[in-house]
Amino acid sequence: MLLQPWFIGALTLALFHQLIQKGLNINLPLIDSYLDPLLFLPILLHLILFERRYLFGKGPTYLFSWAQILLIVALIAVLCEYYFPRWNDAFTADYLDAIFYLIGGVFFGVFCNIPLKAK
Repeated sequence: MLLQPWFIGALTLALFHQLIQKGLNINLPLIDSYLDPLLFLPILLHLILFERRYLFGKGPTYLFSWAQILLIVALIAVLCEYYFPRWNDAFTADYLDAIFYLIGGVFFGVFCNIPLKAK
């Protein structure tokens, strides 16, 4: 499950972006602002799905409902865009990020929240 091409691609892209932005100090404003929120939810939801399927024993056909996906999107958006900026000045509230969290969550729900085929 963790070797699915889309997951490896999203994780690689996120890590590569962090290396460019933080390690090499190369700034690409639109990408710096919105790539991480876009990729965060598909990566997070996939890892939680992995946890549910294998650590909690729900099996390879277990899927998230749309209500679960949207609840996680809403919780992450409120936490990251409302509470974190009030807690620490290092965080910046950008409510457009919430749109990218939603796009990432919908991408996961449509394309990635699928049962694994039996081997």
